[in-house]
Amino acid sequence: MKRREDMEQFNILDCPLEGSVLIEASAGTGKTHAITGLYLRLIVERSLQPEQILVVTFTEAATEELRGRIRARLRGLLEAGGAHNAAVLGDPLLDALAARCREDRDARMRVQTALRGFDEAAVYTIHGFCHRMLMDYAFESAALFDTELVTGDAELVRILAVDYLRKNLYREETSLLAEYAAFEKSWARVATFTGLYRSCVPGARVHVAESAEGISAGDVEHALGAARAAYDCAASMWKTCGGEVRAIIADALARKDLNGNRYRNHPAKLDLLEGYLSGSHPLEESSVVDLFAAQMLAAHVNKGGTAPEHDFFRALDRLSDARLRARGLLDAYLQVMKRDFIAYAQREIMARKRAQNTRSFDDLLTGMHDALKGNESSFLARSVRSRYAAALIDEFQDTDPVQYSIFTTLFSAPESILFLIGDPKQAVYAFRGADIFAYMEASRGVTRRYTLGVNWRSSPDFVKASHALFDSHPNPFVFGEIALPAVSAADREKSPEFSLHGKGAAPLVFWCMDDGGGKGLTDGEALAVAAGATAEEITRLLSPGSGATIDGRPVQ
Repeated sequence: MKRREDMEQFNILDCPLEGSVLIEASAGTGKTHAITGLYLRLIVERSLQPEQILVVTFTEAATEELRGRIRARLRGLLEAGGAHNAAVLGDPLLDALAARCREDRDARMRVQTALRGFDEAAVYTIHGFCHRMLMDYAFESAALFDTELVTGDAELVRILAVDYLRKNLYREETSLLAEYAAFEKSWARVATFTGLYRSCVPGARVHVAESAEGISAGDVEHALGAARAAYDCAASMWKTCGGEVRAIIADALARKDLNGNRYRNHPAKLDLLEGYLSGSHPLEESSVVDLFAAQMLAAHVNKGGTAPEHDFFRALDRLSDARLRARGLLDAYLQVMKRDFIAYAQREIMARKRAQNTRSFDDLLTGMHDALKGNESSFLARSVRSRYAAALIDEFQDTDPVQYSIFTTLFSAPESILFLIGDPKQAVYAFRGADIFAYMEASRGVTRRYTLGVNWRSSPDFVKASHALFDSHPNPFVFGEIALPAVSAADREKSPEFSLHGKGAAPLVFWCMDDGGGKGLTDGEALAVAAGATAEEITRLLSPGSGATIDGRPVQ
């Protein structure tokens, strides 16, 4: 497996405070410690103040935590940097900066001023940052004044999906499409279209497979009509000669013309065919249509045998072909509708929001992105850079292409300081909004790249176990640019020891999930099983007499 032993370890004491820098930080390796340390260095060494240092993370809770941690470290540095305080704090960075503050009165004054004015610190979520910039630079960004900020636009997207399907399916000239949509409710659901819209980054363009290009509702209507005609023909023939067909199949099997295994229990299978032909729709799921079609019967004739002959079997051939063509066109047309819906929704949602004078959080991103237009020399970009001399972007692995474009446009200029901090392995979490390709593009565009190589949270045994897990596959993250960095456990005098009944417990345990009796489990079923098993295990370990201890004390 590709490992990053050759990647330069991040040293917070001597990392240059210039250019664009990517710091890859696995879980527990001190990401927040690195961010707060860089913040202190920017104040002491670069003479910046809190309002000049932009810190961006991705949740409100994380912004509050960062604010508290930065303020606490500033306070600790101010106390340690007093003229008569020479105590060693045990933190190499704080010790070095405190020594400088004791020697340099101006440096100490900058820390003091920063602490006093920390309420002005620019620590935001990405949406909060974009909102602030669009409001403060309304003319430069062409943003609307006094717009109402709404938390989400899910209901508006749902209304648009309903409107789109009503216009494109439930029209007089597409009655067969409407009939099919009503019959196969899973084919073109409102939830399918709203989910697709939410999964697309703002401004995204959706492309369809080449085979689906040019397919129209009329093409699908024609195919559905052909399937209906073939179905009606076969159903009519069955009513008049169903008994004859049953006798022909029974005779062919008695003479061993047909493969007996393939047509075992043929009366029941013909009953299923009869039920299908007396049903409600030609595209209803049915495996027996193909089974008794002329081509299939000919393919399952025993050596020396003769395929049974009847016009009904050839009618099933035509029905099978018509069903296959109709289903293929329906699948392709669904792609076309999805593509057209995204374009329709993007256009219509903005028009309706302008009419209502509202904006959602995602609109803040697209508004900032559109205002910048990728032009780092624009007045807006220069205005933001003059305001923020440095930017620290936390949880960068959760960045999508729109957010990445905003940051690089604003802070890719030579005079800017940009630190991107994140865990590349988590860039695969698309459900959280991450975009692995945006991360890889960012990793190629920075001037320097580091990794945090010490895990301060986990035990040495767990660090070894997790490495052994990922080392078992030559490329566990598929893309070579996403690799497991070399991480070691922190050198502590003694790590907390978890044991069961006095014996050391395994650092990593695998649970095998029941497969549902061979039927498999759906995502929802698997989630429920995993959650229930986890809750039961926690309850068991916390119960009296479980034998679970940490450093000899019962787990609480």
